[in-house]
Amino acid sequence: MKISEKDHFELNKITSILNQIDKNEFCYFNITTEEINQYQPFLISMLLGYKIDLKLEEFEEISKVIVLIWEFFRENSKVRKTKLTEQQFEKFHKKNIDLLKYLEVEQNEQEIIFVTKSDLNFLKSKSLLTAIFYRFKNQKSLKEMPWKTKGIVLIGLKSLISIGVSSPPLGA
Repeated sequence: MKISEKDHFELNKITSILNQIDKNEFCYFNITTEEINQYQPFLISMLLGYKIDLKLEEFEEISKVIVLIWEFFRENSKVRKTKLTEQQFEKFHKKNIDLLKYLEVEQNEQEIIFVTKSDLNFLKSKSLLTAIFYRFKNQKSLKEMPWKTKGIVLIGLKSLISIGVSSPPLGA
């Protein structure tokens, strides 16, 4: 898979956002979470839903990832106009779970590669998903998170990226 000019641009944007997030400034998080709650309250609901199953350090890191996703998509005017609903999210979430179930039993390696590439082409940002995977691999609390919990959270985050945080177009 080739890295496009768009991917390079997105990586620079993601790096800048992560630098801001990793400063851990309370004021920044407070303002940002208020903004998320105003325009995309489902993201806050989703985050709070994870809180039950996560240790404090894991929850803080997942909070940062939600902020990363928001900051990445927030300039899109649709994200500020159209609120994502639980039903819309669940549709994409189910597609991602069904894809994993399919790949789990598929034995043809070429088919697995084709289906995986096709799925990645529908993401709103491969760079953003890659940055999230990188964080899960390198942040101690995310790295040590139980596999089952990690899988559940990553499927949810991938679903948000597939949607682009706002409600999908009709028929999606």
